Amino acid sequence: MTAVASKPSIFSLKNKRTMPVWLAAPAAYLIKAWSASCRLSVVDPAGCYDSARFPAIYAVWHNRIPLLGSLLKQDMRNRLVVLVSGSRDGNYGAAVVRHLGVRPVRGSSSRGGMKALRELLRELGEGHATVVPLDGPRGPRYEVQPGIVLLARKSGAPIVPVSLNAPDRWQARSWDQTQLPKPFSRVELRFGQPLHFPAAEDVDLTTACRQIRQAMLEVTRDRRR
Repeated sequence: MTAVASKPSIFSLKNKRTMPVWLAAPAAYLIKAWSASCRLSVVDPAGCYDSARFPAIYAVWHNRIPLLGSLLKQDMRNRLVVLVSGSRDGNYGAAVVRHLGVRPVRGSSSRGGMKALRELLRELGEGHATVVPLDGPRGPRYEVQPGIVLLARKSGAPIVPVSLNAPDRWQARSWDQTQLPKPFSRVELRFGQPLHFPAAEDVDLTTACRQIRQAMLEVTRDRRR
């Protein structure tokens, strides 16, 4: 009797598919319309929401990314680059970011990190700003990876904690618990005090990451309505 191979279940296969890049343009259009419906307030005691303060390194949590770029002022987006994962999934994210008017730099702690560091340093040297997800692309959530400290020391640019807070939101069941503000809801863009890590001073990476994390938690509001 000839054995017949059973058809593998879709649940037993590793899903290697990712979103097609051609969907990036309509996704970006949807993000822009979604963001335009939100009622934005800005809390910025140190005056960091201003392209005149460039170069700067804007530190964000990975779960706040989806609407963040489209809520920033146009003059900031024109001189802003965002660090996007170098993985295949990052291809889609990078395409969406371009359609939002922000230039992506590809790389992460696990893939293309040194190349990304050099590109970010060049952008900062030209007077631009960078957005760096502190805990991406794999987490753990709300834990700071040390790459941003090296970037600040080599560039001399300050690290500015930023959080997009949305008490009325949907929240994904992903590792980072991605947050999506509900349309027409109130959202808050909160900036913290700039953090400086001069190259001339000795800095313990663990201590620096702990300091950045504390500053980020001070601007982060996770309470739901």
